[in-house]
Amino acid sequence: RLSFSLQLMSVVTDGSTVAEYRALLLSLFSSLLYVGTSIASTFANKIVLSVHGFKYNNLILSTQLITTVIILKFLDASGVITLPTLTYEKSKQVAPVAFLYTLNVGLGLSALGHINIPLYGILKRLSVVVVLAMEVLILQKKHSSKTVQAVFLIVIGALLSCLGDIDFNLTGYMFAVASVLAQSSYLIYLSKSKIDSGLDAFGSLYMTSTLSLPFLLPMTIFSGELDQALNYEHLYDFDFQVAFFVCMFGGIALNFSIFFTTLINSALTTTILGHMKSLVQTVMGFFLLGGVELTPLLLIGCVLNTCGSYWYAFLKYQEHKQRKENSPLPENPAPSSLESEKQSGEIDKQST
Repeated sequence: RLSFSLQLMSVVTDGSTVAEYRALLLSLFSSLLYVGTSIASTFANKIVLSVHGFKYNNLILSTQLITTVIILKFLDASGVITLPTLTYEKSKQVAPVAFLYTLNVGLGLSALGHINIPLYGILKRLSVVVVLAMEVLILQKKHSSKTVQAVFLIVIGALLSCLGDIDFNLTGYMFAVASVLAQSSYLIYLSKSKIDSGLDAFGSLYMTSTLSLPFLLPMTIFSGELDQALNYEHLYDFDFQVAFFVCMFGGIALNFSIFFTTLINSALTTTILGHMKSLVQTVMGFFLLGGVELTPLLLIGCVLNTCGSYWYAFLKYQEHKQRKENSPLPENPAPSSLESEKQSGEIDKQST
């Protein structure tokens, strides 16, 4: 007993063991934060749009962007982060990203207002198809037959899911596909803008949000959305206000969790988390908010789409691992190499 107690005390007092334990807890916390905020943000948007019928997408996006800018400015004033100065040159570089970001989120909200959460997640996975096509057409990059087969599974799964959907909504599907195209273009421009302007994650988010508002606010006002929203009959209902509050702060919370988990975990870990989150969100979507009526085609399509997505992620991981083995990094890699790897990991995460 004395020997066991001494061994236990040595483990507890061992600095390295305590540090590893804290690192494990921090990694677990960042992972749960990312998964939780992502799922909560999606369901909050769905509740506001569908359950409460508050279909004012421009206003919702405007409030999310304004909240994001205010919080980032507060963190900058507190010395927690350092935001870039809004100059003409940087604005010119980030302006295409801001436009595509607004387009992507706006189309995504429109799609979410028309279709259920499982179908929304299934169609959003088609982004890998667009990326693959861009790599072939623009970069003339060749892909293995297994990669093509994985993408084929994703596409077939999406088609079968749409055909098996009892609440077939062509408008919602078109919005979702348009959002996928905008998202893929947004991620490519985002990567280029970061490299050219030297902005970090919070700097890019601040610039994107700030430059999106001059386009979005006039649309919100002149389209009549603001007046209609102020006259919304359930505006002061407690349950609506809670959902709208989560929806409003969900954007900045999700972006912070993405940045935090990128900082703590590896790109592979975060990619796996993204796929796990997507799976959990899909399963929850089948049973919550009224549920979704399962049909054989919808179930088969969902399974094929999910398997294709996981297979694609596994193949990409193998390619990444093989590239690292063929050209190992030096013992003290250059900052640019680390930044490039971090950016690619972040883009992988956001696309999932």
